[in-house]
Amino acid sequence: MYIIIGVLSLMVILCFVLIIALSTKLEKVTRRQNLISSHLSGETVDVLLEKSLDRQEELAGQIQKNQENIKKLQDHSLKTFDKIEVLRYSSNPDDENDTSFSIGITNLEENGIIITGLQSSTGTKLLVKKVKRGSAEEDVTDEELSVIDRDN
Repeated sequence: MYIIIGVLSLMVILCFVLIIALSTKLEKVTRRQNLISSHLSGETVDVLLEKSLDRQEELAGQIQKNQENIKKLQDHSLKTFDKIEVLRYSSNPDDENDTSFSIGITNLEENGIIITGLQSSTGTKLLVKKVKRGSAEEDVTDEELSVIDRDN
């Protein structure tokens, strides 16, 4: 009989321990739920999820527009002049002054123009030459080639 009472007493003590452990766990879960509820601003999880999905769709549309704009800018930048090179030199071997010049203006596709001013005793001769894909359509001097060279 004492054995039965001893076993029952142990079971009662074990039940109390389990009740205390479960109460502690329940209290932690309740605190976490209250914390989450305070961040939800009184809205249900379904409403918040729906808002989040709507916002995600809106952002996806904005990303698509941004990608299109970036592509347009990249295409535009290929045609925009991005390199201007100026070189002063003497066109006459007897003249020590660098009074002549060549200006190369090109874009990333290596299209552009060369403007050359050749100074002589009779005046200045101004030449403009078209550049397409890195090559001038007319004969050019070494100085003119150097101003359209994109490796400089």
